[in-house]
Amino acid sequence: MQKYWAEFALSVKQQGKDMWFSMLNQEVALEPDGVTVKMTLTNPILVDKVEEFRPELMQFLKEKLQNSRMMLNPVLEQAKASEKAYTDEEKFRKLAEKYPYLLELKNRLGLDFT
Repeated sequence: MQKYWAEFALSVKQQGKDMWFSMLNQEVALEPDGVTVKMTLTNPILVDKVEEFRPELMQFLKEKLQNSRMMLNPVLEQAKASEKAYTDEEKFRKLAEKYPYLLELKNRLGLDFT
């Protein structure tokens, strides 16, 4: 399925439909049912834009995969906001999550953030 997805994306690029091409390069996976293609999007506007090329894409995939039951399921997934550490304590806490021995070292040395 990935091979044909990429083939369709390339044909869209050659037609000069760059927005469609960038949307087709989002994360996609074939669900375990073997019929549903899950397309993960991070922008609600893109979910609406998928409808513009859905018929063309589905016809292409159905022909290539010889499966007339293929379906596309665009799923909106919120982008994970990264928590920026600003204070010394927040920076230390983030580092301690990544390197637990840092907390032990801080305690042994009797360090404080005041």
